[in-house]
Amino acid sequence: MHAIFSALGEETRLRIFCLCKEAELTLTDLCQVLGQSQPRVSRHLRILRQVGLIERHAVGQNMFFRALRREPLALDLLKLVERHADRQGTLKEDVRRMQAMLDIRASYSDSLERDITRADEAADFLYSTDESAFALLNSLAEQTGTIERWLDIGCGSGALLEALAVHCVEAVGVDISKERIAVARTRLNRAGHKHCSVQLGDMYGVPSPDQSFDFVTLHRVLIHADEPARALAEAARLLTDQGTLAVIDYASHAQQDFGERFGHKWPGFERADLLTWAEAADLILVEQTGLIGDGVTSHVMVFHKAAKASQAGDQNVA
Repeated sequence: MHAIFSALGEETRLRIFCLCKEAELTLTDLCQVLGQSQPRVSRHLRILRQVGLIERHAVGQNMFFRALRREPLALDLLKLVERHADRQGTLKEDVRRMQAMLDIRASYSDSLERDITRADEAADFLYSTDESAFALLNSLAEQTGTIERWLDIGCGSGALLEALAVHCVEAVGVDISKERIAVARTRLNRAGHKHCSVQLGDMYGVPSPDQSFDFVTLHRVLIHADEPARALAEAARLLTDQGTLAVIDYASHAQQDFGERFGHKWPGFERADLLTWAEAADLILVEQTGLIGDGVTSHVMVFHKAAKASQAGDQNVA
């Protein structure tokens, strides 16, 4: 604890911590806002990372830094800083400069979003069930209670992250597209979801330790997977023993041209196949329903780890 307060006792490190609680920022971003050299800012970032107040992740050639929210003390410090930062002129001015910089960057993100939207419009009829899917996931999140850490695998442009952000202490989105990650980051910044971050990564190798998340979503992701069973196993690896995994994807259909038009690797999935892959990943189905779109039905499946399901059964017996 002494090391943490000692780290924040230096003005520049306090300023960096305050900025990184507002948004994910690169070293170049921080240097621009603070008006300090890269070696100096880099040294302060290293100290903040060593005491567990800042974390980083790579997106292509860029390394992004953000305030760590998983530790109770770090969360308490974030709340303390948020209560008093408005009274500090330097901190307020830092945030103003940061926001001006992010607004300029957002114009590039908006251009990307328009391109992505045009590319997706041809598939709009496939996504007519998304509003219902989001409503179901929102209800599931409410039933789950406070979610400590949520992972959205294949987060795309961040629509689901934005929709469910209010239910979690921390949320992480992972996607293989740098362009969609850029759009998602801008979307979340604009919505004020400081506790949400996005990372570059694929569904087979999310850069997080085992059992890192208590809520995981795979929303229309397996349909794009060469190895859906492997992707489901990766989601299970990341799920805590008491966690919940929600899978939404297309049921088998007869639309032969979807692969070429929309990049689908599979003509939907049979329920039995999804259950077989889930069982192999030590997952137990606890809830399921279906969503009917324009000629295409979607599976909605909720899984728990087998250990959690077993514990619930034991309690019922008792």
